[in-house]
Amino acid sequence: MNVDESGSLSKDEKVAALQPSRAPAATDDEDPDHVAGWYDATVMADYWFALSAVTPTEAAQLLSCENPHDPTISGWLDVTSVEMAPDARRKLLRGLEDEGGKRPLIDWLQFVKSRGWRHDPWIDRYIAAKGASLPRHASREPSVASGGTPKLTREQRQAARYQACVDAGLNMPKDDYARLPVGISEVAQRLSITRQSLAKDLKQHLARLSGRGGR
Repeated sequence: MNVDESGSLSKDEKVAALQPSRAPAATDDEDPDHVAGWYDATVMADYWFALSAVTPTEAAQLLSCENPHDPTISGWLDVTSVEMAPDARRKLLRGLEDEGGKRPLIDWLQFVKSRGWRHDPWIDRYIAAKGASLPRHASREPSVASGGTPKLTREQRQAARYQACVDAGLNMPKDDYARLPVGISEVAQRLSITRQSLAKDLKQHLARLSGRGGR
């Protein structure tokens, strides 16, 4: 058994320890524990989802099903996988670099989906497998002044409420024509607003994301 300097098993040994020792197949009846365990071992998914500040390069690597801490990561842009060809990896990296900043991995995923860019679907299966146990990051609902009035424009408020849904792990639609996820009721409750108010803001924000504006 090979142990690295930190006392941890190597990536290959972690994978070999999983039962069954193969990548989980994408089926309707796949075992959630197997899916989560596989990607925790191979991509360190649990570690990366727990971070609040993932860089654009790290996000692009993770959304290509590559672990940024893998010592063999240097050639990841030239790798062809079933889901991601080199040109898709480069487009993803360039787009995230252009956006810039740092944010939780689930935020990067939603940003990529809003742009319609290709990503490896491992992450969607992992989120579904983890369910409520997926790490949640603090809501970004705007703060209010002492007088009770938000210090943000309507657009900023709507963006913050949309972000609160993303942080809650909801799979948000790409435009305002699609049905909103059931979980927005819980988000509205945490934000101390009505579901109708949240739904209206989300629809208008999604309209802007899709290029139609939001009125």
